[in-house]
Order: sequence, then C-alpha cells, then structure tokens
Amino acid sequence: MPDRSLRITSRVHATLACLVVVTLLFACTPALPERSAGDAEVQYIYGMITEVSPQQSALVIETSKGLRVPLALDEQSEKIGFTSLDKDLVEERNFKVWYVTEDGTDRILRIEKVPYLGC
Repeated sequence: MPDRSLRITSRVHATLACLVVVTLLFACTPALPERSAGDAEVQYIYGMITEVSPQQSALVIETSKGLRVPLALDEQSEKIGFTSLDKDLVEERNFKVWYVTEDGTDRILRIEKVPYLGC
C-alpha cells in the first residue's frame, strides 16, 4: 500500500511543478496594450532609442541584434516611465514598445521605459 500513495504523491508534485512552470512562462510574456488596435496586428520590440525627433513625434528603436525600427508617437500613445519625447531618452536604457503598422507607418500604442537596475 505505501508504494501506491508514494506514486500518487509523486504525480501530484509533478503536476504542480508543471503548473508552476506554465504560470511563469505566461507571466514573462509581455502583455498587449489595452487600447484597441483595430484589425492591425500588434507587434512588440525591445531595444534602445537611438534617435528622437520631438517635432515629428518620431523615434528610432534599435534591438540588440541591430534591427532599427522607426516609430511614430501620438497623443494616444501610452507612455510609461517618462512624460515627454525629448533628446534625454537617447541613453543607455531599454524600452519595451508595442506598435501597429497602419498606412505604412509604425504607430506606437504603448512605450515603457525599462528601469535601470544596475549599480
């Protein structure tokens, strides 16, 4: 009899471990912005701002692999971690950006400044 209860306990522990792993995977996936993007597919990019044009409300994000994506910022874009688009954003900080492509323009839905956790 003890063997059977041991097998059941092992199965319960294995199932719980799998659930924890799946939960952690979902927690690490970036959430989509709450604002509706219509029929356009929401895309996600993570990188540093390399260029800023406050007059045109535009910026360029560069990923660690060298991909450069020009993006347009509008009044409806959700900004987290900063309030305005200025030259001070071009620094050694990373940003998370959710955007859609509409009429040939990549428009930012949400841009989030990643906190610097270094010394």
